[in-house]
Amino acid sequence: MERIKYESCPVCKSKEFEELRKGYVQEHPNWVKGTEAFIQWMECGSCGHVFTDGYLSEEARAKMTKKVHLAQRPGWNPEVARVSLGTTTTAVQLLDRSVGKRWLDVGCGDGTLMGFVAECGYKPYGIDIRPDAVQMLKAAGLDVDLLDFADLPEGRPFDVVSMRDVIEHMPFPVAAIEKAARLTMPGGLLVISTPSRESLAWKLPRANGESPYWCELEHYHIFSADCLRKILQDAGFEQVLAHPSAHYRVSLEIIARRQ
Repeated sequence: MERIKYESCPVCKSKEFEELRKGYVQEHPNWVKGTEAFIQWMECGSCGHVFTDGYLSEEARAKMTKKVHLAQRPGWNPEVARVSLGTTTTAVQLLDRSVGKRWLDVGCGDGTLMGFVAECGYKPYGIDIRPDAVQMLKAAGLDVDLLDFADLPEGRPFDVVSMRDVIEHMPFPVAAIEKAARLTMPGGLLVISTPSRESLAWKLPRANGESPYWCELEHYHIFSADCLRKILQDAGFEQVLAHPSAHYRVSLEIIARRQ
């Protein structure tokens, strides 16, 4: 897959970064024969952020997103998917009890979150970059568009914005969270989750010597909790809750309020 190389750290813009390790990606479900078998992970010498040496070109990403993972396919396992939403939706409702509010789900995937928050009384709108998933969700009557977050128009802000395990897929996370701030009402909530580099799973390698996520072909970043909190604070968010995310393995979910 063609990658566009980073010229500086995508978090702090420092040009002082070095190779950390390679990740073997040939067993990734979206790997294409004849493309890279390894991806190179880098570490910033200034802020410590860990990221790949480059991000997929639009053409390469379009080829990859033609395929929908089983767990991202609408209706794949509705009972399990619904249960995994419990902590997130309960926390949001406890922090903001009003119903009837607008909820933006970035990277809506199988659409389960959108469907469930609608049951809870919210008005959801979702975007995703996988054509098949979006088509299926539209057919189910959900308000969803095939759209990259960077191209989403900024008009009337939302009361809740969710970015569940998508920030690690975005080449420039600082710009993405700044945009999320512009899309969130003052006093509104941002729900964001991502694999946590500080989890015990990273410190206890598996039998083959690997740790989770080094082999994730579509990921560009591995965040520490402190790094993510700093980006949120700089964009005008204040953390009000942090807990494990049931959406994906060893992920941290932060709910932050827009100041």
